[in-house]
Amino acid sequence: LENALGEFYAPAAGLKAQFESRRPWDLDQPVDEALIARAGDRLLAAVFYVVSCMIDEETASPADIDLGAKVGLRWRSGPFELMNQISVEHAGDLVQDLVSDRPALSVPSSLSKRAGAGEPWDIRYVTYFRDGPLGRVMISRPEAMNALNHTVVRQLDEAFGEAEADREARAIVLESKGKAFVAGADIGFFIDCITEGRLQDNVDFTSYGQEVYQRIDESTKPVIAKMDGLALGGGLELALTADAIVASTKAVMGFPETGIGIYPGLGGTQRTSRYVGKELTKYLIFTGRILSAGEALEIGLVDYVAEPPEIDRKVKRLVLEGCIKRQKGRLIGGLPEKWAVITDKFRDEHIQQWLSGAYASSPDPFETKTAKIISSKAPIALKLADRIIDEGYNLPLREATGLELKHLTEIFSTSDALTGLKSVGKGKPVFQGK
Repeated sequence: LENALGEFYAPAAGLKAQFESRRPWDLDQPVDEALIARAGDRLLAAVFYVVSCMIDEETASPADIDLGAKVGLRWRSGPFELMNQISVEHAGDLVQDLVSDRPALSVPSSLSKRAGAGEPWDIRYVTYFRDGPLGRVMISRPEAMNALNHTVVRQLDEAFGEAEADREARAIVLESKGKAFVAGADIGFFIDCITEGRLQDNVDFTSYGQEVYQRIDESTKPVIAKMDGLALGGGLELALTADAIVASTKAVMGFPETGIGIYPGLGGTQRTSRYVGKELTKYLIFTGRILSAGEALEIGLVDYVAEPPEIDRKVKRLVLEGCIKRQKGRLIGGLPEKWAVITDKFRDEHIQQWLSGAYASSPDPFETKTAKIISSKAPIALKLADRIIDEGYNLPLREATGLELKHLTEIFSTSDALTGLKSVGKGKPVFQGK
């Protein structure tokens, strides 16, 4: 590296000596506590210098570099996220200290400008680009399964605005990188809102998310959700705003919220019921059942299914042939038998038995199995979801989704919500109904 990039990249004298000694580092020596902070600053400065040089050289974007650090090096935050966290001004000071005794080096211009202006790095997780007649809105946060947070939702809003304004784009495609379409919202944000007493921040985030989703739903351009992976919670809710969902055969989807103490809050209780009916909506939300693409097609929750290598061609063909037709909801009243049976069992007259656990001792195997699943969910979340679905079913969509907002503070104030959210990735929670 020294030969190609200069003196800064030369092996340290200590490293060369250790290599030549053929001995491993001695890690049992006493630690000088006074040097820990200084060593940390020095390491950060070196990283910040190198990645800022990469920006100057237009080698990669901040988002690309952060992704490489998080996926390839398993960092919790990428270097540009770290600079934003500690402030770009402080990052600039660290790099200035690093280069101060190296006359051949200077603070990279990209970092110097941002530090001088106090302007954080713009890390783009959602981008817009046109591909022939397609306007593509790409979510790229694969290390976090493309989970939604404030930044992602804001950038989704901005990118979708670009797509709508692009006169050459005949249709807009919502898609993502990685194994997930969108795996719901960022759980950590919800936990912080609860533990820090900032429930209004949660309401504000969800309200803004609903506005962005409604804008997509009401777009005058055809919108296609290209679902080539996992779509949970807010991810499935995002897909449901589209005129058509084209899912790959490896896509899976569902509403797991009642299993973590809450309910769908970005329109899931309302758009779903308009496409598959109240009965199947309650079944899906009460049980958290994960559907394959084929099952979702059977009930009319998605519009088209294609093999992974064919999904892009399918999307382009729909646009070029001008035959984007919303298929969702087409099967109400004409479902395959197994889904018709479930629909019948979740009619209004049976709901209280499901919520009370009365079917736990039923001789019907489906009823006992389903009752056991529902009994593991958060009772308050189940009751509120049931109420919101019923009350919103015949209302205009915007008014109906407002019911989800109306009860947000109530549900996030429950101990079950905190228990459930903290359980994610750690095991099955036990709910107390309070």
